[in-house]
Amino acid sequence: MVGDDREKFQHVTSEEFEKVLSEKEITSLYGLVRHVYILKEVREPIQTAFIADELKLTRIQEQETAKGKKRTCVNPRNRSILPQKPFVSKRRRKSLR
Repeated sequence: MVGDDREKFQHVTSEEFEKVLSEKEITSLYGLVRHVYILKEVREPIQTAFIADELKLTRIQEQETAKGKKRTCVNPRNRSILPQKPFVSKRRRKSLR
């Protein structure tokens, strides 16, 4: 959970925890949560949505990378990436001189 949903959950859980402790006449200054079990029906849609978002971002990045590869080449001497020059045939180079 993230953002407002996490804060709401944390607030509700803390109030419920304090209520149970007061009913048992227990005072707690600090509490650490070791494990929270989230029902499969709640957990799976959230996980699926996050995975879908990550896959979408991955595909966008792959497309950007592919576009970049078309425009660049690697300099074999020092492995730096250089802008790729358009191909010009020898015949065309001679005619341009």
